Amino acid sequence: MSQELTFTVQRALPVNLTPADQPLFEQAFSLSLPPAGVQVVENAVILKDTIFSPGTLKFYITASHILPFTRQQALKRLSYYLRPFWRTAQAIWITDEWSAEYFHWMTDALTRLMAARLQGYNYPVVLPAHFRERPYITASLEMLGYSAVYLERKRPLKAASLVVPDHTAPTGNYNPALLGELRRLFAPATTVQPYRKVYVSRQRANRRRVLNEDTLLPVLQQAGFEIHCFEDYSLQEQRAIMQETKVLAGLHGAGLTNMLFMPAGGQVLEIRNMGDTHNNCFFSMAGALGHAYYYVLADGTTADTYAADFRVDAGMLASVVKEMGK
Repeated sequence: MSQELTFTVQRALPVNLTPADQPLFEQAFSLSLPPAGVQVVENAVILKDTIFSPGTLKFYITASHILPFTRQQALKRLSYYLRPFWRTAQAIWITDEWSAEYFHWMTDALTRLMAARLQGYNYPVVLPAHFRERPYITASLEMLGYSAVYLERKRPLKAASLVVPDHTAPTGNYNPALLGELRRLFAPATTVQPYRKVYVSRQRANRRRVLNEDTLLPVLQQAGFEIHCFEDYSLQEQRAIMQETKVLAGLHGAGLTNMLFMPAGGQVLEIRNMGDTHNNCFFSMAGALGHAYYYVLADGTTADTYAADFRVDAGMLASVVKEMGK
């Protein structure tokens, strides 16, 4: 990658960063990114979850996959070519194998859609069949003014013109301009001043829960926080709550993604695993959206943040919440 073609994203430090905790974040303090590329594949064929060009005999693997894609997988996809096609004239492809999950859909897939949009493409979005099962996917596209074309499970799709945006950043990182454009479309600026303080509870999740949440809720409620389980709301309702929110707090998890709907200049408090130097996606997201970022370290039942449950020191949480209110 040519250095001249990249730009550097510099992130504001966590407001309550201590010298001892700097190693947790320092690999995410800055990032070099290429401009958002968009290519158009003529007469593209989508074989299950992979883009193939019969004219050039080429797979566009990096557009549809994050994980390694083997020769055996490629041969299996080619077997789909023998099946009857169905056709569409023009479409956009924005997904990979992680895109059905809320965080990855909102921050990875939809920023690719923004890259296509900024180049004037407003075609339907092609999606794997199982994406129908995630209500927020259809809802978010409708909120952005796009329609979806769902693939049939056993039939390849031929698109006369398929718009294929590149991944706009490594997952957990962001092109600030594209993320900002996504927020602008989701949540246009308003003169109403945000006033809510929202804590996102994961009490209904089957993993990554706060084990002593009952001791934390009085601390949060005394500081003026509302307690919400976002599973209770439609995407439109979540957006409405967040457009009125000035402070968002919660354990590392999908709910913090909703800072995307907050007006710029908010505050985000992430409860994160002690010693985790890898999972900085919400620190990076807060910076890209212009929110002040705070953190509280918690004792995880395992070093693997995605498998752990947590215990949080109520006194430490109260101290950080008090600092945020100054």
